[in-house]
Amino acid sequence: MDTVQIRNANGKYALGVAIAGGTGKGLCSAIQSIYHFFYHRQLRGIDPTPVSRFNFEEALRSLYDSGKKLAEISRNPKPFNGLRERIEYYEKLDYMNYTFLDETLLLAEQLIKTSQNSNVSKALKKYEIAKSLIDEGKREEAIRHAVDAYNMLYY
Repeated sequence: MDTVQIRNANGKYALGVAIAGGTGKGLCSAIQSIYHFFYHRQLRGIDPTPVSRFNFEEALRSLYDSGKKLAEISRNPKPFNGLRERIEYYEKLDYMNYTFLDETLLLAEQLIKTSQNSNVSKALKKYEIAKSLIDEGKREEAIRHAVDAYNMLYY
């Protein structure tokens, strides 16, 4: 991607998709890498979409809509008016500030929605505990519960 040359890229729209295999781990850091590239090239990234095998069908439907949106808005690029505006824009995009904990919760949520495993209700309880701890500012305590929720359905 570093060799891609786009003339007058400032404000041109871009859509990034990261597809993680197997465990799904790494999908947020992958989408962040794509959108960091967009940020540095001054592209206006839209609808970051991390995809795993757990949310594949849902992501396809979402990406269909994002593709239509991209085709429509690409007719009128909206150049960034300086660095501050670009940072403000990218800070608001989904997944850009996700940590490993956030990614694990995202994967657990995807598994909870799609799993046929008999542990779904137990995993959901662990997921909810993790979310509650995060809301209380106890992110470190939330890790164990998030990992448990994920592991109950993945392994």
